[in-house]
Amino acid sequence: MTQTPPPTPAPAAPPTGAPSGVRTAKAVALRRRLGVFAVLAALTGVILAITAVVGVRQGWLSYAGGRGIMFGLAAPAFALLAVVLGLLTFVFGIVLAPRGVRGLIATAIGALTFLGIASQNQVRLDAPPVHEVSTDWRDPVMASPGLLAARGPDANPIEAAPALPEGPGGVMGRTVAEVNAKTCAAALPITLMASRDAAFAKAKAALTAEKLSVVTASPADGRLEAVAVRGLFAQKDDVIVRVREEGAGARIDIRSAAREGATDGAANCARLGRLRTALTTG
Repeated sequence: MTQTPPPTPAPAAPPTGAPSGVRTAKAVALRRRLGVFAVLAALTGVILAITAVVGVRQGWLSYAGGRGIMFGLAAPAFALLAVVLGLLTFVFGIVLAPRGVRGLIATAIGALTFLGIASQNQVRLDAPPVHEVSTDWRDPVMASPGLLAARGPDANPIEAAPALPEGPGGVMGRTVAEVNAKTCAAALPITLMASRDAAFAKAKAALTAEKLSVVTASPADGRLEAVAVRGLFAQKDDVIVRVREEGAGARIDIRSAAREGATDGAANCARLGRLRTALTTG
């Protein structure tokens, strides 16, 4: 009896979704790489910003170098890159699968870093382009030799009649006295109905209350000098106070000058306003 051979099985048809599956796998791999790059960019932006601040505070970087890292192209560029890559990662996650946490984290870190840097820079841009303020430019308060030595040779000079360099803008080329008069309402002499000694003591107390480090206190000369530390970069400003008799009372003039930077972000004017309030109240 002749046996019939078993039928040969038909070849299996190739999976219809193979090309689509490959594309999906590649897209998922791309999303993961974008997420990793987004997080790395975000962390790099934060690290650069921290390095700039710590570097200037510790003396590893100059003030100009730290500002260049913080407000130039380094830290902001990485922060903005993190936002872009994070958003792309999030979009890929929505299209492919509900996974976009890494992209959202990178976007949040990058956005917060960029906005923080931008807000700090905007304060500088909005402020008048001066680094000092004084209540008397006709008979300017000058620094003592000791304070000039402490400021160092590379600090902004303390001049009798400083002026801004020529350039575009409404105040460029004008004297600092003119700019102070237009932009700092507190830049006026302070008159107290008190003896010179009493006014001197009150001025010294106001400096101490402002948490300034008093480095010179000469009642005989009516001179006070103090150092203020401010901002992310711990910039130093020098505050010079002159107390003189005037009529039945005493006149107090104050000059507050930043050691570094073309602009102080209006910090010296704000400090002068606080000192004026402390001296004229209470």
